[in-house]
Amino acid sequence: MTERARLFEGRKFLWDGVDYECEEEARSAAEAYVGEGFDVEVWLERGIAFVYTRRPVKEAGTPLAGRRIGDDRHSENEGAGAA
Repeated sequence: MTERARLFEGRKFLWDGVDYECEEEARSAAEAYVGEGFDVEVWLERGIAFVYTRRPVKEAGTPLAGRRIGDDRHSENEGAGAA
């Protein structure tokens, strides 16, 4: 068995859980993952091929940008002194 997670170029990838008997099988699986939008790395160890995947981070604005989760003090106090 291999590591459940590995870093490739500073990015964390997770093992897909399959021991591929040859690199060709692993590369075929990797192509399928790429088709589903994953970043993929193939790792060879002791004659066994392993596929590691990760979902790319998508850029998206969030309503919580710049705020800590659970920090509702700002919204609770808006308009409090307006009375």
